[in-house]
Amino acid sequence: MRRNRPVTKALKQPRKALERRQPSSSPNRVRGALQWAVRRLIPMVFAVAVGILTVFSVTCWNLSFNPQQGVPASCGLNMGEGVKVGIRIRITVENVLYPRIVTEQSVQVPVATPGSELLLLNEDDPRRQSAFECLFHASRWPAEVRDAPPQVIRSTSTIEVTDRVHVDVFSPGTSWAGTTAVQVDAAGWWNLSVIPTPGLAATPWDVDISAPDGWLSSPTPWQSVEMERGRMHWNGVVPNTIGEQLSVRVDPGLATALTLKATAPSWKPWTLTLAAVSILSFAGAMSLFLGLRRKQFEPAARRLARRATWAPIILTTTIGGLSVCVAVLERYNTSTQSTTPWWYIDWYLNIGFTILLALVAVMWWLPRCFVALMTTAMLGTSWLIFLTAGGTGGLNDITSTATGVLDAVLAFASTLILTMAAGKAVHVLLGNGEPRTAPRWLWITAPVVSAVLVVERYLIAHLNSASQEWLGVRHAVNLTAVYRVYPWELLAESQWLLLGLSALALWHFVKKSWFEPAGSPARTAAVILLAVGPLWWQLELLGWSVPFGLLVLLGILGAIPLFEKLWPSVLHRSGVGSDLDLARIRAKARRWYRKRTYRTPLSPIDVLLAAGPVGTPSGNMATAMRLALMPALLVGGILTTTGWAATPLLSTNQEDSILLLMASDVVWETAKWILGAAALGLAWQHLPGRRGVVKILPGVAVYSLLPLVMFAVDTLLHDVHNWFFVAEVSTFTLIGFYVALRMDKMSLNAAQASDLPGGRLRRMLNAYGLENFSTSVTTLLTPAIAVLAVWSAVQGGDVTYPNVNPMQAPHAGAVQTAGR
Repeated sequence: MRRNRPVTKALKQPRKALERRQPSSSPNRVRGALQWAVRRLIPMVFAVAVGILTVFSVTCWNLSFNPQQGVPASCGLNMGEGVKVGIRIRITVENVLYPRIVTEQSVQVPVATPGSELLLLNEDDPRRQSAFECLFHASRWPAEVRDAPPQVIRSTSTIEVTDRVHVDVFSPGTSWAGTTAVQVDAAGWWNLSVIPTPGLAATPWDVDISAPDGWLSSPTPWQSVEMERGRMHWNGVVPNTIGEQLSVRVDPGLATALTLKATAPSWKPWTLTLAAVSILSFAGAMSLFLGLRRKQFEPAARRLARRATWAPIILTTTIGGLSVCVAVLERYNTSTQSTTPWWYIDWYLNIGFTILLALVAVMWWLPRCFVALMTTAMLGTSWLIFLTAGGTGGLNDITSTATGVLDAVLAFASTLILTMAAGKAVHVLLGNGEPRTAPRWLWITAPVVSAVLVVERYLIAHLNSASQEWLGVRHAVNLTAVYRVYPWELLAESQWLLLGLSALALWHFVKKSWFEPAGSPARTAAVILLAVGPLWWQLELLGWSVPFGLLVLLGILGAIPLFEKLWPSVLHRSGVGSDLDLARIRAKARRWYRKRTYRTPLSPIDVLLAAGPVGTPSGNMATAMRLALMPALLVGGILTTTGWAATPLLSTNQEDSILLLMASDVVWETAKWILGAAALGLAWQHLPGRRGVVKILPGVAVYSLLPLVMFAVDTLLHDVHNWFFVAEVSTFTLIGFYVALRMDKMSLNAAQASDLPGGRLRRMLNAYGLENFSTSVTTLLTPAIAVLAVWSAVQGGDVTYPNVNPMQAPHAGAVQTAGR
């Protein structure tokens, strides 16, 4: 029987294999089909349903909105004698980043004027709108800002109508502020003209123009002008009788001229090139980090991080190159007066964007089958857009509703695949492996986020149209104009947010890697982490983006060898062994504590504090990150919400996504604190100084450099006291000192025995070399007390302090936040 058992076992194996090859039963097939539907089909159907609902909602919203396209042509007012017009034009550069033109126009109409009663009718009355058209221009400039509608004041003899409007001049070209036209030449000079309405061209005008000293010159007409310092005034000028426009030449200051040159067609390629260099230098710093001593890191972690990092590099490189190419093409059109077929170019760009997005989605671990389906759908939608538009002309010829619907479909599809790819990358980096399929939560959140972003773009366009309404004229929103270049704008607006995935990849890489205590690249890695997190990469100087972060990073890396020779760390000094046995060091520290009868140039406590609470760079890094997490979240949240509240997120003629801007602020505010703490922990054993409050100083100095430079630039050039930068530096310094003190305390707690004399505070002061702290404080306060006593005796009474009237304090200016 024993000899037959192996034979029986061998005969049973083919039978089991044959049973496995046989088709399963019907209940098993049904169960497998249901599982496949739940895992794959239902999430896809949900995504498609959300997309259809989004496009349908936007289309119905757009079709149901039918704004009034014009006002009646008849005036209704009979402009005769007694009508007076006063206009005050002011050019200001105080507390603003760009020069601002403020126009306040008032028209006094006698009550006896026929039709004057029309000015007192309801706002929706067409007769009132036509009467206002006689006084002011009916059209609106997109960048004009009116805080309130025209104010109408009736007295016994006149009706006075006042309109106040301002516009910020931030690019060459022609801008309007009510009846004021400002033509900005690329060379730097301006031509400011007053363009009256036809109904008031035969009426006397009282015009007053003021600007900073030295800005105004060459008035027209010059015979009747009254000139003062920074001011020109005309009284009783009738536009129809002077035979020319009432104008003045404006020569702005150097700072304003350089700011406007940054957006001029001839200089814009160089401006965008500098911005692209700043972003690419950020990506290059991460590549440098991943190339540090590859053999000492885990191959799987490094491979995962490089794959997650290269995708944002490809995207930012493409966006930067495309922006520069478009700027060069616009410059060519300006110089040659040619017309570019932008419709064809946009169509080809959407095709290129689809292919690029498919590549990035595969790199970010999306299933290839899903990527292939989405790519095919997007390419087919692009071709249908080209067919429905007829492939001709510019945007004005594309008025088909079908084209707008297809543009919205392409916008949702591109947002969906980008959102799912980014979410899958986050899921992989935070997990312990590479899951084969996307998680279920991603199939639910990605379509919802995509729908919100697509609807937000239409809502912003709708709000822009509402803000530009003037005298009842409001233009309809064109879906094609809203979503025509939406895919590329989506990448441009989210590139810093996508680069946050690179910071997450670096964090994953450091977490999975091990840095040896002696001769390790932990010091250089800490510098790179400090640059990626807290260090600011873009310095906006007069509209120009300077790669300040790259320059500082190169300076730090070059200064490290010199810094170590002049101020070496404790562990690099002579007499300290290379073997950091933390147990042995703690034992020496305890013996030194018990004696406390001598002080040496380098005590065991110094070595213990230099080694850190864990004794390894990676362990110190984890400890520092854990200590900084809660205070960083609290302070970072307060700073971020304060910046949102102080600076309006929705500006005039808004184009960028507000939600993406807020998400980018949250991501980089978090990365700033967490990566800064990680850098401190990694470099703890290489930093100079014996105590944590000294070790934190190099990191605080590096971080404080650019915010203080930004504060100085805004104060000196724009007269804007941006205290937000000072708050950033102060809070970062406080939290850095907090983390350093906590790490020292954790190191000392491991070495101090409970039977040592004195309390915890006394032992802490002894370890810090402040055992005579009370005596030192008394010594420092004694001279101050003596001076106060002498002052009191001279004054003949109690010590008095000067009174400060808080109302006399200078105005602090506007608080603004800086974006990356």
